Amino acid sequence: MALVGGCAIAAVTATGALVGALTQGMDGLKVVRIGAVALVAGAALMTASVSAESLWLLFTASVVVGIDFGGAFQGGLRPILAETPTARRAGALSTVYIVSYFALGRPAVIACILTPTLGLHTVVGERRG
Repeated sequence: MALVGGCAIAAVTATGALVGALTQGMDGLKVVRIGAVALVAGAALMTASVSAESLWLLFTASVVVGIDFGGAFQGGLRPILAETPTARRAGALSTVYIVSYFALGRPAVIACILTPTLGLHTVVGERRG
């Protein structure tokens, strides 16, 4: 099971890096819009993969989530860094990463704590009938 989770995370990360590189010359707002669409689609696919207990759907969702991760994050960073003086960019980028990882990590940590006790389907809010 750890291998499956690791592969899913690798798919998100690799896709995010690829999208970040491929969209480097694009307008930041356009990249954020692509990422926002991928966010909605990725969340729906990820939820469906848990409901269906489907590995292929999990990996498909991971790739779509990677598009969101790469697109929305890079597109959102561009205007922040463009408006930040060069001498302060490192601090601004550090702050963005701290806030981002805290926001993304907190639900995952809570889910990891609750899943052994409540079960994955309960934690993600799925009703099984």
